[in-house]
Amino acid sequence: MDILLTLESFRPNIAFHNEKIITIGVMEITNNKNRSTFILTEWDSGGEKELVSKFYEYLKARINQISASNLKFFTGEKDALERIFVYGFNILRFDIPILIQKGVEYSIGNLPDLNLMWGGLIVTDYLQLMLPYNKMKYKGLTWNGFVEILRRLGYKVPKIKTEGNEIKQLYLKGDYDSIVNRVDTKLKILYVATSSKLFGKKI
Repeated sequence: MDILLTLESFRPNIAFHNEKIITIGVMEITNNKNRSTFILTEWDSGGEKELVSKFYEYLKARINQISASNLKFFTGEKDALERIFVYGFNILRFDIPILIQKGVEYSIGNLPDLNLMWGGLIVTDYLQLMLPYNKMKYKGLTWNGFVEILRRLGYKVPKIKTEGNEIKQLYLKGDYDSIVNRVDTKLKILYVATSSKLFGKKI
């Protein structure tokens, strides 16, 4: 199972200090290629705590589903174990750390258990994988920088109309549609990158 993950946050000042997750976007692709997308928002969920809790309910349900399915491997009913593959852009440096931070903050789990949960998933961060295409430099590896690299490699991907540094003002103005549209576009970009098998077969 593939899970494409991206989020947006409201950052008053310094990263991770009083930073609030405001959207979590997920595209799920099952082994038989069925695809479903959902975008959770802080304003529809009733607050950040409820938003983060809903996401973890989803993730834990999928982990339990795969674990139950894998029992058939040990009884000989399946030929191979299933894994959950998570794909994102800059998720190793931001999305996953802040989701762990918020999980602890809202007593969804303690730090060792949340680290264990995320550590059991196969995570691919396209920001890291794009470094060789950007002269091993982080500068310029924004989401739209990622888009330009994919286009140079021959892939058709949409451009993101809203920059990340605009999120704070959009949130304060209540322009939630622009924020959701950015998340939706990012998921579409991740889908192109993932389905293209750009970096070879899964392990």
